[in-house]
Amino acid sequence: AGKTTLASEVIAELTKTGYYCHNHEQVFKNPAISNKWLNAMWFYLKNIKFTALLFLYTLLSSPLNRGHLQYNFGRLQQLMKMIVMFEKSLEKAGTAPVMIFDQGLVQCIWSITSLSGSVHKKFLKRCVALKKQIFPAIIVYVHTDPDTAARRIAERQSSCIFDHLSTADTKQLFCEQKGIFPGIISTLQEIYNPVVFNIEGNGFFKDNVDSLVGQLQNILEDERDRNRC
Repeated sequence: AGKTTLASEVIAELTKTGYYCHNHEQVFKNPAISNKWLNAMWFYLKNIKFTALLFLYTLLSSPLNRGHLQYNFGRLQQLMKMIVMFEKSLEKAGTAPVMIFDQGLVQCIWSITSLSGSVHKKFLKRCVALKKQIFPAIIVYVHTDPDTAARRIAERQSSCIFDHLSTADTKQLFCEQKGIFPGIISTLQEIYNPVVFNIEGNGFFKDNVDSLVGQLQNILEDERDRNRC
């Protein structure tokens, strides 16, 4: 749907106006940040209940299929990496950072749940409640119709998880995604109060960037004013 391109453009625009803003992958790959995996292990030990619940949630969301389990635990690893790096960024930043995850937390949760077709709300609520302070303040839901998304996947050269699927299977997966995402977002909204932007991925791209940057700047300025007070 253009998440990575959108994230890059938004980061560039916000950086121009003086915000400390970056993509989580840039942080994780930054050689100046040492002992990344030790930091991660320390985070898991400090938050053992949260880690155990998230592990259990992933396990329960996976059918008893080795390939599905491997896929889901790969997504769990990505999810935990995002959370750990966000927390470390908050500790190290001289000013409040704007951390953009172009592989969204909601997307990772959907990946974990999509193969079984169910969202285990009970465990998801407990997980988020334990660590809700580092869950995103803003969720940008970039969506496009399944036909367009499947065509884009077929046309691009990447090592994406969808590459082994046929166009028809990819379309079916995106149809499932479109049905499951709103349920995940509503579950997150029951626990804390993220701002949710809906971006139409079929629209003119520059309009999306301009609109999103403007709305983000308004939210960030309000946050700065509250911090001054």
